[in-house]
Amino acid sequence: MGLDMCPADRHPDGENVNIDVPSASQPYSGFHRFRVLLAAEDGIDLESMAGFAKAGLPWAEASTTLAPLLNHSDCDGELTPAECSAILPRLKEIRLTWGSTGASRDLRHQWDVEHLDALINVATYCATVGVNLDFH
Repeated sequence: MGLDMCPADRHPDGENVNIDVPSASQPYSGFHRFRVLLAAEDGIDLESMAGFAKAGLPWAEASTTLAPLLNHSDCDGELTPAECSAILPRLKEIRLTWGSTGASRDLRHQWDVEHLDALINVATYCATVGVNLDFH
């Protein structure tokens, strides 16, 4: 069992979407580890933030456009198309960093890069089509 992130199954006008759409899936523990890596790219220790630690630092003090993704339930909820649009530029920047050879950060597994690609694809779809990105 794990987390599936996929576009909402309905357009805003209520009509079913009957086409193949991108999605991203991974174990819950993998998603947590993945978010720890993303947060570290912006100098954030995810384990010290509200929602991850008792008396954690408030997210208002975190300087990152990834806050909607980092400070999100790992088992339900959604990101709006506007939130998807807001996180995409930073996700794409990180992808460039992770894709470079000889990166000085922690060694990334190919799995992390593949998941980042999948997340970028599904968030791009949701932002473009105007549907929520569902977590379930």
